[in-house]
Amino acid sequence: MPIILSPLSELVRLRAAFITAAFAVALTMLQPAAASAQPVLDRGRLERDGAVRLQTEIASNVDRNLDVAAVISGATTPDFVSAAPVPQVRSPDRDAWMRFKLTNSSREPQAGKFVIDFSYLERVDLFEVLPGGGYRTSAAGSAQPASGSAIATAYPTFQMMLAPGNARTYYVRVRSNSILFFPMRIVSESRFSHAVTRDTMIWSLIIGTALAFALYAASMVFGSARAVYRAYLCFSLSAAGYIFVSSGLLSALLASGLAVNLNTVVYISQAMVIAFGTIFITQFLEMHKAAPCLHMCSWRSPAQER
Repeated sequence: MPIILSPLSELVRLRAAFITAAFAVALTMLQPAAASAQPVLDRGRLERDGAVRLQTEIASNVDRNLDVAAVISGATTPDFVSAAPVPQVRSPDRDAWMRFKLTNSSREPQAGKFVIDFSYLERVDLFEVLPGGGYRTSAAGSAQPASGSAIATAYPTFQMMLAPGNARTYYVRVRSNSILFFPMRIVSESRFSHAVTRDTMIWSLIIGTALAFALYAASMVFGSARAVYRAYLCFSLSAAGYIFVSSGLLSALLASGLAVNLNTVVYISQAMVIAFGTIFITQFLEMHKAAPCLHMCSWRSPAQER
């Protein structure tokens, strides 16, 4: 005689099955990432105006004295593991290494750009393993002149070129004292040109707006004795300078002859924005009258206000 389950019994059974499946999935997700096969991306399948997020292997906290030739030859291998979609590590006194492979399954040569969309990385070295042995070195970064296949842009960018049926392995070494953030992509030539034009236009409009405010403040300085306009002029100019530096546009202009760490320039310009902004706010709100106790914490004493 067949057994007929009541609706309540069926609900209990489904609930138990769901809990078991969820527990199994949770255990799988909590397992640590293990070393896997080297990630491979086929450039021949990338659309003309396409871009794809690059999946790599990563090794963090690597000794800075590690011999590059030994890593390329396989004599010394950092502990590579599968990287997150957007890797983020912090190793101020050590390096981070990444490894990936590009192929070209098409019948035509394929070009593209390898992009790390983060302008505060001080030095990024790209090592391209050559078929006959050895490697080709390129470098870019906010404290490193562009060399090799590096492109002068606001963020580390490298030219990629693959012959039909060709495959290349690449190693990336990042050395920076800031938080290491790697939004990595392989971008087609058309998509890259569009992105550079768009970003330059947007940042230029923002900088132009700040300069327009500075021009207005400059015109008021000559027609008024109020110190607030002078403070606003300095604040507007420092804001425009900060945007120009932090957006990476200055790095793109000086990429081939870089002699300073642009991150330091970013910190200096940021401090100027804060300082002049504070001066402007205290002058505009007349803090010496509205909040004299708070104003005593500033650089001007009440006696100077009389």
